[in-house]
Amino acid sequence: MSAQQPANQYLTRGAITPGASGAPSPLRPEPMPRCQGAPRRTTTDGGTVGTTLPSASGNRCARGPGGEGLIYVPLMAAASGAVPEHFEVGSTVLRREVLHGLPWMEQLVTVVHDDGHCPAVLLEPGSRLTFFEHPFGPHPWNGQRAWMSSSVLQVQRDGDAHSVWKFFDLCDTFTHWYVNFQAPLVRRVGPDGGGVFETADLGVDIVIPPGQAWQWKDTDHPDAMVATGRISQAERDDIQREATSVAAQLDAGRRWWSPWDAWRPTEPPPEPVALFE
Repeated sequence: MSAQQPANQYLTRGAITPGASGAPSPLRPEPMPRCQGAPRRTTTDGGTVGTTLPSASGNRCARGPGGEGLIYVPLMAAASGAVPEHFEVGSTVLRREVLHGLPWMEQLVTVVHDDGHCPAVLLEPGSRLTFFEHPFGPHPWNGQRAWMSSSVLQVQRDGDAHSVWKFFDLCDTFTHWYVNFQAPLVRRVGPDGGGVFETADLGVDIVIPPGQAWQWKDTDHPDAMVATGRISQAERDDIQREATSVAAQLDAGRRWWSPWDAWRPTEPPPEPVALFE
């Protein structure tokens, strides 16, 4: 779908790359070709990437108005310790998908920026994936031991029911932005004392190729998720409102994540810029 198409049509038109038979599935990008002559970053034996990220104390992330978004907040497991206001830059934390109050999948990510309001983490090739037995059934990525695609920066504001992902190829060259609609992040502390971000994938997405109109992706997934009992009809309606709001901002040329446009892995985070008054 192009940016000129009415935003409220997203559940009836413009789906691109839908899952087989409309079955809900989160993002599974194709592996990127390796760069010629460019060194590939290595990972530690635990699957985390051995990249030292510079500190960014004092940065504050810009937030804009219009946070009508999702009301839906999934049931989350109780925290196992005191939750800090922010996680240390450069530390490895878990990004955990929770379904119906139970953990479903975890992946290791590295904290790039966290001011307590707008965390940013980096998912890199080789990052370990862990799956859990769940009454609903296996996670759509079940069977993959590690993230085998390219590096992805994931940025999210507190309270938003979407995060924004910046994809790179294996040369760390930007390829596209991706709006992933998901439950608002919840901070936790794991049994080992490590940091955890919990969320739940909500199906529909937006792809923003550089220099091109944005496009809807997997617009049929929320309805299919209702049919299988993964989400409720009310939650599906909340997803539509959140997606419509983001689409309207894109049509108006507004992207709260634009301070990250020039960022590449291993660079310090940008100084945030207030986009909305």
